[in-house]
Amino acid sequence: MTRSSSLGGLFFDFQLLLILFVAFRVTLFLAYQPFLIEGAERGVSVGGDRAYHYALTQLADKNLLPFRDWWSEFPPVWYSTTTAAYLVLGRAATYDNWSLVLAMLVIVAEAGTLTLVRKIGMRLHGDATGMALAWIYALLIVPVVFMWWNFDSLLTFFTLAGLWSLLIGKNVESGLWIGLGALTKFISVLLYGALIRFYPVRRAITIISVSLGFFVAVYAVLFAVNRDFALVSLTAQFNKPSYQTMWALLDGNYGTGNFGTIESHLTADGVSDGVSDK
Repeated sequence: MTRSSSLGGLFFDFQLLLILFVAFRVTLFLAYQPFLIEGAERGVSVGGDRAYHYALTQLADKNLLPFRDWWSEFPPVWYSTTTAAYLVLGRAATYDNWSLVLAMLVIVAEAGTLTLVRKIGMRLHGDATGMALAWIYALLIVPVVFMWWNFDSLLTFFTLAGLWSLLIGKNVESGLWIGLGALTKFISVLLYGALIRFYPVRRAITIISVSLGFFVAVYAVLFAVNRDFALVSLTAQFNKPSYQTMWALLDGNYGTGNFGTIESHLTADGVSDGVSDK
């Protein structure tokens, strides 16, 4: 075997790429473990929203749970996950080990995203393009940074899973994945545009109906638990000012756009006071 063919074999070895992809992220996390010193973050989570998410999750110490006792500015997947991890850890829960649990979950989601990028690329453009896209994604810096800051890795995985299921003709499965994505962040519903534009009407209606049905069913439960907090969850994002874009600069908003204090989440009226452009 020539040197060139050996190198080609390595670059086309997806199992090797996946191992390197996961190993890099695990090593990075272990080398720069996130922790709090007097409320200040250190490690890979610096600059992100993890400490804010942890502070809200810690309300569980007072038997205050998301959507029952406080409103969330996001759909239920994320804070349900963070709270479940916190409760499972129990008395041993600290920012450090809670972050470790979430990091492992996010790494699994990122590995799934890498796999889906390759499979979707192969399906649409052939094996070589699929593998090339996988390498490109593996070498991108932005996903490595953002995976420690927020939960967009989960959203990306659910959305791509919905797209992959769509491509292989699994309509119900696609709808469920899109619905799960929308229950993480609403942006997953952008796939509806592709469905309406490029797919037969009956198939598009089936997938959209499944995803919306799943979404509505989950929110029906949340409304039954606490109508006011469920309603705030649905509408909070639309009350945000512009932030972190050129439009925000034009509007004179120079901050992160985060919602306000932890206390503001304890009443439904708090959302009007909690939205911050500072």
